[in-house]
Amino acid sequence: MRRVDRHFVLAQLVLAPALIVWPSTGNEIELQPESKLWVDGTSSVRGYQCRALAINATLRSESGKAVQAILAGEKAVRDADLTIEAGKLECGNGTMNGHMRKALKADANPAITFTMASYELQKTNDTLRVHLTGDLTIAGAQKTISLQAVGKEGSD
Repeated sequence: MRRVDRHFVLAQLVLAPALIVWPSTGNEIELQPESKLWVDGTSSVRGYQCRALAINATLRSESGKAVQAILAGEKAVRDADLTIEAGKLECGNGTMNGHMRKALKADANPAITFTMASYELQKTNDTLRVHLTGDLTIAGAQKTISLQAVGKEGSD
């Protein structure tokens, strides 16, 4: 992949939408098995979508009721880490899988990580807007980034 395409792929990974459900167990909030994270992007040939087959994330809070507090718009998370195995991004095409792993330098850098430094919440009606800042390490390079997210409480 050309350098420009690689940066686009990396940016898409950061901005990929995710469905993440957390049960609270004590002061840690862990991902549910049905949580999903995927990458949408384009190459010089076509568009693609790759899904993460392995996602590990842990949020630590000061209390065991962090999920309820967050949904109410209260800051309850002390710190958070997310790790994706670069070699376990599945694009549904062996050639694309190879290009993705090469762009991510997966052999030398098997993990993509995000460590939250700070966040802000804004609660309006039934919507929660979150602005996260933290360090993203991908393909052996680390950069401080900002992410925007929107959340809603589900039926369960």
